[in-house]
Amino acid sequence: MIKDPIIELSHKIIPGKENFKVEVNTDDVTKFFPDISHAEEVWYVIGEINMSTHVGTHIEFPFHHKKDGLDAYDYPLDRLIGEAVVLDFSYKLNNESITLKDLKTNSNRIKKGDIIFFRTDRDKYFHTEEWRGTPYLCKEAAIWLVSEFEPKVIGSDSWDIEDPNYDNQPVHTCLFQNNIAMIESATNLAAIRNNRVNVIVLPLAIKNMDACPVRIIAFPI
Repeated sequence: MIKDPIIELSHKIIPGKENFKVEVNTDDVTKFFPDISHAEEVWYVIGEINMSTHVGTHIEFPFHHKKDGLDAYDYPLDRLIGEAVVLDFSYKLNNESITLKDLKTNSNRIKKGDIIFFRTDRDKYFHTEEWRGTPYLCKEAAIWLVSEFEPKVIGSDSWDIEDPNYDNQPVHTCLFQNNIAMIESATNLAAIRNNRVNVIVLPLAIKNMDACPVRIIAFPI
């Protein structure tokens, strides 16, 4: 049983503390639009954001590694909403592989077309120097997972689950060639435990964006 009806799976973004660029400039609206006027006592501000597409909890689209791949604008909404399962690999050490055998052991919990999250518990290191330590998904396991279950999205609560034994980003490539988006730096996966949940992932629909910071929510089926 899930304690809270809605579970937040996204980190809050704090300018100045992120590992990727994010700058927020907020000022009175008249600084941006001199032709607009308002009473002095009225609080009326507007802001501009300059940020990396990979800041915070974010989703990466096929365009990230595929010139003609789907971007944030084109990725179908029906692939961003659906049932999700969390596979617990929090016992894995940094630089330890999540193997094909590991996935097959968990295969009875996965349904075709799921949104699949890998729990590593590395989200507790977000905004710290230990952030980049993580286990990874081996190439063979990624290929098998895609061919067997055709997931809508694959994600993790670590900064990356790429197989470091190759220099051609095989996990990303495997996903993106099959039009599967990838979430990095999620959080609170431990709150889901072994429950199946509904998940909604709604990025900004901006053309030519390879990735996008995203707010993800999970709630009971």
